[in-house]
Amino acid sequence: MTEPDDTPAAAWRLSTARDTLRAIFDPSFERYATTRVVPMLFLLGVGLAALSALYRVIEAFSEGALPGLLWLLLLGPAQFVGISLLIRILLELCVAIFRLASAIEDVILIAHRIEGQTGDIASDLPRIQFWKPRRRTE
Repeated sequence: MTEPDDTPAAAWRLSTARDTLRAIFDPSFERYATTRVVPMLFLLGVGLAALSALYRVIEAFSEGALPGLLWLLLLGPAQFVGISLLIRILLELCVAIFRLASAIEDVILIAHRIEGQTGDIASDLPRIQFWKPRRRTE
């Protein structure tokens, strides 16, 4: 029998899985679940791309040996790589959007924090008017 895995890596995996499930089923939408689910979605997408390519190879062999070999050696791998690449690009775009949203939220929090302080500083500064028209000497 194997003993329970008490290593730090196992504790980290369990903690990460727990946090991911909390984020997925959070009805208040306070946490972004997308960035935590992306690795799982990528693996699922790559697996489905492999199954799709395999299905097409089998279907091509049912049509004949030449189409089957063409799909097995050329078109099937190209389809797999193409779908996997497309999935990767779309998921990276989603992650970039969510990271951007998170960064904007951080900037808004910082702006709200310093908002009250800027009024006090601005009241102490002298007013400089740049928009006064200059008189021309003729």
